[in-house]
Amino acid sequence: MNKFLLTVVACFIFSVQLSYSQCIPDPNITIPGIYPDSATGLAPGMVGDPYSEVIQIRVPLDTSLLGVQIVVDSITLLSVSSLPPGLSSACNPSTCKFLGGTNGCILIDGIPTAAGSYQMKAVTSTRAHTLIGSFQLPAQIDTIDYYIISIAGPNSINNLNSGRFEMMQNEPNPFNSITNITFNTPIESSLEFKVYNLLGKEVLRKTILTEAGKNILKLEANDFTPGVYMYSLSNGVRTFTKRMIVSKK
Repeated sequence: MNKFLLTVVACFIFSVQLSYSQCIPDPNITIPGIYPDSATGLAPGMVGDPYSEVIQIRVPLDTSLLGVQIVVDSITLLSVSSLPPGLSSACNPSTCKFLGGTNGCILIDGIPTAAGSYQMKAVTSTRAHTLIGSFQLPAQIDTIDYYIISIAGPNSINNLNSGRFEMMQNEPNPFNSITNITFNTPIESSLEFKVYNLLGKEVLRKTILTEAGKNILKLEANDFTPGVYMYSLSNGVRTFTKRMIVSKK
């Protein structure tokens, strides 16, 4: 294999990896804010196991300050730090610039390499102007540091917390036959399960009636064409989103 071909292959692999690391903004979110909130927090992980969590964002179109109506131009994510080793972040849109009145998301994913509790820090810059006179306000810099990601050690017992709604990564992943998605609900409930392709098109939706405690959802590869998909499970308050790969047989 010559040098040119090696370069082409390397570029292809890199571009595929980039395409994998993308979240899908939730169009159903209409109230400005960041989801999940500080009370719900982010899901825990385990050393050596794939981790994937999505933070959904709805940027307000306007607000008020001391009685003056303010139009929000954009909120830009400047940096994300203090993630568990092995994890990284990616935005949608990829510029990490979320315009006023729009939805966006941030994907935290990877394979954790060290146990511990990590307080994630995100620095944002908000640009806005006054409605009357279109006076541009100075950029407002904020630090969001209320998310803590707990990573368990490789020898920990991988049990779901019976008192919380949680979802694990599907196993096996990738899969070419059947894969299992294990999740927990503290009470009997009705959950909504969705699968999207990387273009954001919904390819599967079903309502799941669960029992209190541990539940297992089975998916068959025959129901999908080979490729990369995002799947989500929602109880109406919190939504877990993860990535799965359907491989060729």
